[in-house]
Amino acid sequence: MDGHSLRDASVDGHAIGDGSALSRLRVVGVRDGQQVVVRLRLPRGAVVRVADISHDPSAAGGWRRPGQGVAMVRPEVRVESSVRV
Repeated sequence: MDGHSLRDASVDGHAIGDGSALSRLRVVGVRDGQQVVVRLRLPRGAVVRVADISHDPSAAGGWRRPGQGVAMVRPEVRVESSVRV
C-alpha cells in the first residue's frame, strides 16, 4: 500500500481483523486454479501492489530442471503488479 491503509477487508466473505486499518494483507495457501475474492475499502488514488508467489520453479516460463549435483534452495517465482484505484 502506498502510504494508505486498508479498511473493511474481507477474504471470500470473511471479515479480516478487528475493524482497525491494515497496512498489508497476505493470503497464503491458494492452490493453482483456485480463486480468492478480496474486498477492501481504499481511499481514491491509493496504489495497491498485488503479487503472486510460487515455490514451484516449473511455473516460470523457460525453466529447466538443473543438472545433476545442483541443489535448489528456496526457489521462488514472483509476479508483481501495481494498481492505482
